[in-house]
Amino acid sequence: SMLLSAKWVDVMRDVIDELPAPVYAVSPELAEQVTGYHVHRGALASMQRKPLPTATELLQTARRVVVMESVNDHTNIGAIFRSAAALGMDA
Repeated sequence: SMLLSAKWVDVMRDVIDELPAPVYAVSPELAEQVTGYHVHRGALASMQRKPLPTATELLQTARRVVVMESVNDHTNIGAIFRSAAALGMDA
């Protein structure tokens, strides 16, 4: 499902038309009440993802692995993920 600020419905029309998911267009205030935090970008989606593999399963085929220790700033995680993808890391 998608929870959108009403102003985003037209902007997201191509995505909305492509997916068989319910869309809830609400005011920014209601979005904040429902989620418990300020939805600064105006759009949220709820998805069901496949179960994650165990570490053993993942490492059986991975040749290049990124190991992170003591990452304290969440903004660094995005930079690490982008760098890992650019360098062709497997896990």
